[in-house]
Amino acid sequence: HDETDAQNGSAKQSPGQNWLRPVNGNLVRSFNQSGGVMGNWYSSSQGAPVMASQSGTVMYVGSDLPEYGKLVLIQHSNDLITAYAHLNSFNVQEKQTVQAGQQIGTVGYVSSLNQPALEFQVRLRGTPVNPSNYIR
Repeated sequence: HDETDAQNGSAKQSPGQNWLRPVNGNLVRSFNQSGGVMGNWYSSSQGAPVMASQSGTVMYVGSDLPEYGKLVLIQHSNDLITAYAHLNSFNVQEKQTVQAGQQIGTVGYVSSLNQPALEFQVRLRGTPVNPSNYIR
């Protein structure tokens, strides 16, 4: 079963203790690939800082994908990318190196949730995996 394999595979490669929660807030929607939820959603206050969960290189900053609003993608080692969606503003630019815990943007308003929130995704070789396998 592919989803289970992807989730189990990601857990084995998890650096765990090195990954930070990207925002102060409550988990309001959890990863559920079969249900179409490709990341964890955290409620927060609008304009709250969003931090890089792990050190890496910013590979995308923009709003070309309407379903993600303002989006930052960070490339990490081991074929991992993190995505930070529905931002209100950006603090980084493409090709910039960021450290875990460095502010990369601020929380924006998500109309589908009727509240300010961050959608946080982890992708292993392009496939969404459960962010809870990485953040402890």
